[in-house]
Amino acid sequence: MALLSCHGIQPTVSHGNTQRLRTIWNKWFKFVAGLAIGAVAGYAYYHFIGCHSGTCPLTSNPWVTTLYGMLLGGITTFPSRSKRERRNERA
Repeated sequence: MALLSCHGIQPTVSHGNTQRLRTIWNKWFKFVAGLAIGAVAGYAYYHFIGCHSGTCPLTSNPWVTTLYGMLLGGITTFPSRSKRERRNERA
């Protein structure tokens, strides 16, 4: 359905759908932010602390440490269901 306004046609969105979209957006935004922060932290670890002689398999390559940082950032911020959602699922 659509409502006619002075600026043209705008779709109507119920409050429940808007809240749900905002919740999904917040969850995935946090996840992507965790990936980005993890990538920066992984590269910073390579740059400031990493092994530059090539004998350390994880810290001698910037790509590997960046991907490892992204993995850790993604794991820590992966969206999960809240306790309330799990409780409602059981009922």
